[in-house]
Amino acid sequence: MFWSVSLAETKVARKIPNGLKAHRESQTTRAAATERLIAQVAITPVAEIKAYQLQDLFDTMQRDQFKPASIALERALLRQLFNHVRKSWLWAEPVSNPATHLNLPKVDNARDRVLTNDEWQRISKHLEQSKNRYAAPALALLLETAMRVSEPLLHATWADVDWNNHLIHLHDAKAGARDVPLNPAAVSILEMLRVMRGPDETDERILPVTYEALKACWRRACEAAGIPDVRIHDLRHTAATRFTLELNGNLPVLKVITGHKTYSQLARYINVKPTDVARLLHGRPMTDGDAPAGLRIPSVQQEAASAAQCWDPNDDLPENVVPLRRSVPVGGVQAQRKR
Repeated sequence: MFWSVSLAETKVARKIPNGLKAHRESQTTRAAATERLIAQVAITPVAEIKAYQLQDLFDTMQRDQFKPASIALERALLRQLFNHVRKSWLWAEPVSNPATHLNLPKVDNARDRVLTNDEWQRISKHLEQSKNRYAAPALALLLETAMRVSEPLLHATWADVDWNNHLIHLHDAKAGARDVPLNPAAVSILEMLRVMRGPDETDERILPVTYEALKACWRRACEAAGIPDVRIHDLRHTAATRFTLELNGNLPVLKVITGHKTYSQLARYINVKPTDVARLLHGRPMTDGDAPAGLRIPSVQQEAASAAQCWDPNDDLPENVVPLRRSVPVGGVQAQRKR
């Protein structure tokens, strides 16, 4: 079998959002050497591409100040291409995948930024003053569901909302189709959005707003609130950490909420701080303002207190059982627990 590949002129000019024009121009200026090597690789027959060519490309990308994650994504695409050529098309060359066993910079892009209740309240005040009426409910929905920002913006329509079972059915998302559980706060936000949309068709998107518009509202609100270094995606970290505390570390349930496929992926979003652990070990209660946004400390402490009081220390134990009792402060009350 043979293929003929040619380039066709586009009939419609590609439209670049205004928010990306300056970024694209700076990228083109900065990455001139990288673009030249990419063009050379593009005209090289697949069977003749060598590992040293790709290594030179990635070294140049590093000199052009591309981030390690961007370099890793570029290599991943090329590696997938060569694997497809060998496994699906059964090409004999290249004999080995030239995109493997290369020296790449270490990717260290883990985020651990968790918004507190105080920070969220300050940001919310400015979001509510935004001219974009969908900004505040959209960002609040992300905080209450731990969804990726693309899921409610691109994939969720009103027909996907299951009001009876409190779910959003996502037919297409980053990790595939999944159901998003909705807590009471998320349901209230959706009900408010349903009133805002009016008598529209059910196949319309839940959030008729672009990512660029939402990002701009978020940036302005954070700047007005005086809170630096906060991204929209940090709401997902905040929600995962908040639900971890609410669910007492129930990871299987939390994985359903966030939609992660593996526990290692989920662990990147659970950002419990060492200061929180030290506070717990010494019995100092977490204040409501310092808690992750959305977490209500009094309710958590009440649940812990009720769980600690589920047994009577005066109960008779079998002779072969040695009671181990620890004094655990819960909301200022010393509760006895038995192991």
